[in-house]
This record gives sequence, structure tokens and C-alpha cells, in this order.
Amino acid sequence: MKKGYFSDLSTGGQISILLVSLVASMLIFSFLGALVASWYSGISFLSGGGVDYQNVNTIYGLKIMQLFQAIGLFIVPSFFAAFTFRKVNENFLSFKHTSLLYLGLAILLMIVALPLINWTAELNQKIPFPHFLNGLENWMHSKEDEVARLTELFLKVDGIGGLAINLFIMAFMAALGEELLFRGVLQKLFYTMSRNIHVSIWITAFLFSAMHLQFLTFFPRFLMGASFGYLLVWSGSIWVPILAHFSNNAFAVILHYFISKGKVPSNIEHLGSDQALPFVTISIVLTFFILNKFRKDKVSATLIE
Repeated sequence: MKKGYFSDLSTGGQISILLVSLVASMLIFSFLGALVASWYSGISFLSGGGVDYQNVNTIYGLKIMQLFQAIGLFIVPSFFAAFTFRKVNENFLSFKHTSLLYLGLAILLMIVALPLINWTAELNQKIPFPHFLNGLENWMHSKEDEVARLTELFLKVDGIGGLAINLFIMAFMAALGEELLFRGVLQKLFYTMSRNIHVSIWITAFLFSAMHLQFLTFFPRFLMGASFGYLLVWSGSIWVPILAHFSNNAFAVILHYFISKGKVPSNIEHLGSDQALPFVTISIVLTFFILNKFRKDKVSATLIE
């Protein structure tokens, strides 16, 4: 496999090239997404007018646009970087085979971590702001409420077909794209720049959480991003953090569906909040136990090699 065209460029130069490709790809695919969404829904998404969120066709159109934006913002720039930044015979995005044990542990990790995630989110929302930052705090709350309302409309579906579409767009495509860009590309570039794997993981996790513009849930997403980074390093395969990320998103989509159908109690998705410290304690222990399993296996493999 030949080296990429920009493989000899400095890391700073590669990051600049990545940003340019990201903006260009996002603009192109956002336009294409708006065209397809307008054609499919019969509603113009190119006019710049107000959006009627109560119209089901509007939601269909927005989902199409989200799909195109995921491709343009995350997937296309990641593969562009992989082909142009790679060294000779380098598996840049870490698409490597991994064991079924690691894949199973990735799914289990997100299950046992749910109370810890909810508890961290609750603590995040209770962080006090000084008086002079009231305007910023109000903006954050309004932004969070806006995202929550839109997410609620996206998740509201009637049947299994709608659930499957949500799982594909909101769980699989989001997990695939975000992991390719953040863990597959940016984490690698930051490591090349810093030569410190921990620095690269935590910087990438910070950017990953900040990108969502949901600051009242910044810290749980920040910690998840870091855990995904370590899963990549310890497993050696991008499929492990992709599956963990997908599992987290998929659990939320599936839980919301069955809660809306009255099949499961609504408070299950808030497990770990409301001061349920026994659940949180168990969650912390099991989460670190699984992460330590990945770490120890990596250390053992390194010693054997």
C-alpha cells in the first residue's frame, strides 16, 4: 500500500488539511441532504424559512439531512485523511480484527456504566455559575432544551420500521462517523504531535464533548470520549469503540421507544440519578473492572511481543 499524498506533511499541516476537507465536505453534503430531504418530504429545506416541527414530513426531512451531515462531517473527511495521511502499509483508521470477547465487553461496558453516566450528568447540571455568567447559563439551558425537544421529536416513532431507521441514523451512523473522526483520525494526529497517548486521548475527548454543544451534559460525554479512546488503544481496533458508542446510543433509542409504548417504566433511563448511590457505586466498580480488563490484556500482549 503506497503512502498518502500528505503523509510527509507536519502534523499541524495535516490538521489544517483535515479542517479544510471537513468544511468542504460538510457544505457539499449538507446541500445534497437538503435537496434530497426537500424532494422526499415535499418541504423546502433550502429556502431558509421557519421549520414546522409539528409536521411529520419535516422530521423525516431533518433525519435525511442528519444522515447526509454525518457522512459529510465525519465519514468522508476521515477516509480522506486515511488515504492522504497514511504511511506505507499503515492501517491508518485501525480497521483491525478483534476478539468477540472485546466486542462483548464493549457492549457490557455501556450497560454497566449507565448509572455512572446519569449520575455524572446530574452533577454536571448542578455546577453553580457565578452571577456575572447568568447570561451564559441561560443560553446553555436554552440550547439544551432545544436539543432535547428536537431529540424527542426524532425519537417519536410508531413502529419497528421507525425504530430501525432511528437506530441506523442516530445510533450506528453517529457512532461510526464520530469514532472514525475523533478516535481514528484526531486522536492519532494529537498523539503524533504530543507523543503522549494520554494527552491525545483527553484532548480528543474534550473536543468530542464540546462538539455536541450540550454543555450541561459535557462531563459524562467527556468521560465517555476518554473511555472510547482507551478502548481503541488497548484493543487496537476501531471496531471496539464504535460498538461501545453504538451501544450507548442504541440503548437510549430503544429505551425511549419501549418507554413511549408503556412497556418499561420511564424512570429506568434515569437509573443512577436522584442520589441512587448504591447503583452508582456498583456501576463505578464494574466500569473500572471492564476497562482494567482491556488495559491488562494490552499490557500482557505487549510483554509477550
